[in-house]
Amino acid sequence: NTSFLADCVLLPSGKKPIHVRRSSAVVSIRNLDYIVHSLLDITDIKQLLAQQEIDIDLSRNIMGMTTGFPPRYTELSQNLLLFTEAVSVPCHAVGGDHFFIKNIGPDSTSKLGKTVISLKDQSGHAVNCVLRSIITDLTHSNFIARKNNTIEKTINQLNDAICTAALFEDEDFVTAIAADIDHETLQFMYVSAGHPAFLLIRDKNVIPVAGTGMDGTNLPIAIKNEVEYSAGNLQLEPHDKLLLFTDGLLEMPQRNIGKSITLDELTAIAQKYILENEGLFVSDLIRFILADLTERSNEEVVPYVKNTSDDDITIIGLEIEKNTMYHILSVHPQSPADIDSFVSQLINDIEADLYEKGFANKDLMYIRLAMTEAVLNAWKHGHQRKPDKPITVQWRLGNDFIFEVIDSGKGFTIADLPDPTSLDNVLKTSGRGIFLIRRMASSLQWKNGGRHLIATFKKQISSPEQDYRMKMNQLVNLWGEDREDY
Repeated sequence: NTSFLADCVLLPSGKKPIHVRRSSAVVSIRNLDYIVHSLLDITDIKQLLAQQEIDIDLSRNIMGMTTGFPPRYTELSQNLLLFTEAVSVPCHAVGGDHFFIKNIGPDSTSKLGKTVISLKDQSGHAVNCVLRSIITDLTHSNFIARKNNTIEKTINQLNDAICTAALFEDEDFVTAIAADIDHETLQFMYVSAGHPAFLLIRDKNVIPVAGTGMDGTNLPIAIKNEVEYSAGNLQLEPHDKLLLFTDGLLEMPQRNIGKSITLDELTAIAQKYILENEGLFVSDLIRFILADLTERSNEEVVPYVKNTSDDDITIIGLEIEKNTMYHILSVHPQSPADIDSFVSQLINDIEADLYEKGFANKDLMYIRLAMTEAVLNAWKHGHQRKPDKPITVQWRLGNDFIFEVIDSGKGFTIADLPDPTSLDNVLKTSGRGIFLIRRMASSLQWKNGGRHLIATFKKQISSPEQDYRMKMNQLVNLWGEDREDY
């Protein structure tokens, strides 16, 4: 006898679908074969399972709401900025990699505050792995928020909390690299918990840090309770770059080539691009390395779109940028035509530099339109169309293109601006300037009560990434961390 089992859907005319489990069996009777079918209505079971199902997109959005989107630039001092770039691509709809980058205020351990970096690889790839990741990062953030905690104490508390919680199984461990940068001293303190080494790029040298047996290396988190985690430290310098990554980057060739990239090989790849490209920014280094390993592995890894390899891939790049390389102009427009002429001339003067650094035609179009809207807003709303007051426009080109527009008007509160997409405002001929700038820039920030606008443009940002940034900003604001940037 041969039997078959399958779930099917019956579609009665004009009625709701009926889920059935069809059983079929071949039965021999008196030398004749018969197929016997039976149908069992399982609609109630399917509905019950649907109610218990965990939505993957919802889980990922909650993860993003928990961790937020990392700040692209953080002021370390009057002359220095910390730039951060993060690329994370799960190999399935959800994965085990998760990270956050947060700024915390001054306390007894830091006069100017710190930037905290966390990159973790949670065991597993199912939806429940995302739930464990959310719990891990919420717990970690809670300990970070406690004043005067050192990084060793924070990780010790995190490990003990996870080990004693009734939410994790014995095999639910976490590899992690946790670090903080003191804004005043540029001390980089780190705890590596079963995580791959990371790379320090200084001048033209690429140096592995926190490899096996080096300072600051420890057991993974949640392996054993009451482990004393130790920290290593680096003294960072202006222009230093750091690359942190999960093991999925090294294991990318495993599926098709049958071997992983070693740390020495990755170091050599990074060294090659550093030597071939004078003044290479960390954001470009990430792009080059990812493209190189993707080609070597015969895989397709597209941030925010696809990862055909067998593991999640996450890379975090950090760079200490100098904040003094600005070009500054003042303009006294008398009309919108003057503003158009000023912006067109400025873009024409710098477009060769933008193209050389990897910006595309679409990027330049967005920069031109956003700058025009920003200067127009400063002239119209800040200075009430008065030409005697100068509008300052300053810009610089680093990992991103950044322009700033400064006026001396009364300022405004961002939250009070009307929504130009609402039914009450959609037909109005004005009020869309900031909305348009938000859509075109990679990030947007105001200072000095709205008188100082800072717009950041990432080169060749994809539509999926831009949409993700907008969504995460909305979710983080719902979480209660309302910001004037995204």
